[in-house]
Amino acid sequence: MTGSPSWWTGSSKLSLPESAFLPVSKDDSFNGCAGAAVTVRGEVVHVLSPARILLEKERQALAEFQTMAQRRLQDWSPQQP
Repeated sequence: MTGSPSWWTGSSKLSLPESAFLPVSKDDSFNGCAGAAVTVRGEVVHVLSPARILLEKERQALAEFQTMAQRRLQDWSPQQP
């Protein structure tokens, strides 16, 4: 993260400095989904990590879609004579 990330919490938007985000290990959150924690108004708020939320099958599906997209891009590239 760079600068001051903005986050929505309910109906309010927060801008926090990068230094406010404390790393959370996979062992310290339910299913290892939290990537960081911040203190907002005296309460600890866990920030979910999209990379940690994905299940292995979802990772495989995304990898397959990426491979298909790369093939399509190669097919659209002009052929050299």
